Amino acid sequence: MKKINPRRDRGVPDGHEASRFRRIERREWWLWSSAIAVSLLLTVGLSSFIMPQFWNADDNFMRFSLPQAVRGLLGLVLIFDVYTVYQQLQIHRIRRRLLEREELFRLISENAADLIAVVDMEGRRIYNSMAYQKVLGYSPEELKGSSALGQIHPEDRARVQAAAEEARRTGLGTNLEYRIRHKDGTWLVLESTSSVIRNEKGVPEKLVIVNRDITERKLSQEKIAEQAALLEKARDAILVRDLEGKILFWNNGAERIYGWPSQEAVGRNIGELLS
Repeated sequence: MKKINPRRDRGVPDGHEASRFRRIERREWWLWSSAIAVSLLLTVGLSSFIMPQFWNADDNFMRFSLPQAVRGLLGLVLIFDVYTVYQQLQIHRIRRRLLEREELFRLISENAADLIAVVDMEGRRIYNSMAYQKVLGYSPEELKGSSALGQIHPEDRARVQAAAEEARRTGLGTNLEYRIRHKDGTWLVLESTSSVIRNEKGVPEKLVIVNRDITERKLSQEKIAEQAALLEKARDAILVRDLEGKILFWNNGAERIYGWPSQEAVGRNIGELLS
């Protein structure tokens, strides 16, 4: 395996989408409020100017019929104003709920240690969580619109492409491990779990991919494997047991000296074999 570096902590810039949404919402609310206030002022002005004109008329038709029509018109205007206020309050409530959900999603995605991505079925990135910058060093601007295969190790790229093709064909995501290039040129190992997003016709349209940095775990496994290989080559009997006496490791030297093969010794109590 090529050189890999353990996970490194990098700062993540704060998102501004929520504050920008609030500014737009406040500006829109001010425009709606101004329009309603102007409408109410015009309604009051219209009633104060027109109504006396009709009440002072000598003609009975003008005196009784037209004022009723004007009152009806003013009533409709007031009903429209009330409905506009109600509609704006409903829109405000819906947007507030969407904003709260968006804020919750942002907090989860920005603080999650795992890398969360959404890609289309051709591998083009649609969304990447801030963990990508924290773990891999790439900013959202650098990743936006690029191919998800671009940073994958050439030796692993075919497996990732095959997994994407399988997801497109079956609609089922897969789990796999692959190497990905850090911005500084080193390689990290990711454990990937994907799931399919379908459109309204049920056709696979996007993939949600959750990646976990397992570089440190892979390094530890490699070190353990190297140490185990050295212990297996030793001519002396080397064994490892826990506090209860259960055998955890039994090398070739122990097999040769005590006569018990490793597959039979591991898991048994040491007192049973060496009594």
